[in-house]
Amino acid sequence: MVSRRDFLFSAVRRVRQNVEEAGSVSVSKPVSGIGKEIREADQLFGQGKWEQARDAYKEVLAREPHHLEARVQVMICHYRLDEINPAKVCARQVLQKDPANHTARLFLGLAWLKKDNLEKAMEAWDGYFDTTNPQVLREVNVHKALFESGEELDCQAVAREMEKVIFV
Repeated sequence: MVSRRDFLFSAVRRVRQNVEEAGSVSVSKPVSGIGKEIREADQLFGQGKWEQARDAYKEVLAREPHHLEARVQVMICHYRLDEINPAKVCARQVLQKDPANHTARLFLGLAWLKKDNLEKAMEAWDGYFDTTNPQVLREVNVHKALFESGEELDCQAVAREMEKVIFV
């Protein structure tokens, strides 16, 4: 019988090998689509101008309310600006339209950590399985395993550890 840990780590090793061969994708890089407004917003995002990028993505959403990628980028900008409640709202909106959106699930969990609610964070991460980001997946699984085993975890410390992996 294979343990849950061995099963997860074998999958992570295979994914890590595939990602290394294909090149890694980071959740901190914009991938919003095409169009002049999106390109400008993506440039601001890439430069770390979170407030300007957030406003630019919101302009896109005003014209195209169903632009899911722009809403994801707004969520990340809110989080980077430490606007936790708006980040949670965006994450929930994205998950309503796309329940399999790993980035929204990840940031919803982070937002709950920032609000010192470890249980809600772990609940948000229950469906997280993004094989394009094996380091993030590993970190999520480590913290979920520690939580499930009854380890005492500090929400802010977990959030900082996750941010180190996400925002490389």
